[in-house]
Amino acid sequence: MSRRSRAFTLGAGAVLSSGLLTLLTNSPAWADATVSTVGARAEFRDYGEHLSVCDTATDSRRALARVQWPAYPSSPSDINIAYAEDADGNNGNCFEVPYDINIPEGMRVAIDIWIQDGPDTDNYENWRTIYTTA
Repeated sequence: MSRRSRAFTLGAGAVLSSGLLTLLTNSPAWADATVSTVGARAEFRDYGEHLSVCDTATDSRRALARVQWPAYPSSPSDINIAYAEDADGNNGNCFEVPYDINIPEGMRVAIDIWIQDGPDTDNYENWRTIYTTA
């Protein structure tokens, strides 16, 4: 093997190793997602599209989460939403939507979480949103 071909082989190996390292360290476009705020935590699992929410504070408020798809709708009639609510306090009993949420694979979704005082209030506290792909 000549010096030139050996240098090319080493250079190609470094590029392939670098590419493999990038693939292993970058998360895929689809992934489980967790979002937290003061008093609540939500988890969205992309396999089967499951949404759960946990009340994490003993403060007489309830924790709510929702998944909205598509994340960026072109009109209000395109919006789909599934809600989860943990209303029984900070006791370790989280609530999970009891069915697979039917979201098309590869769809960009918004995961929202907040806490509120009572079931019928417009007083959303500590609202937080993250985006992921189903």
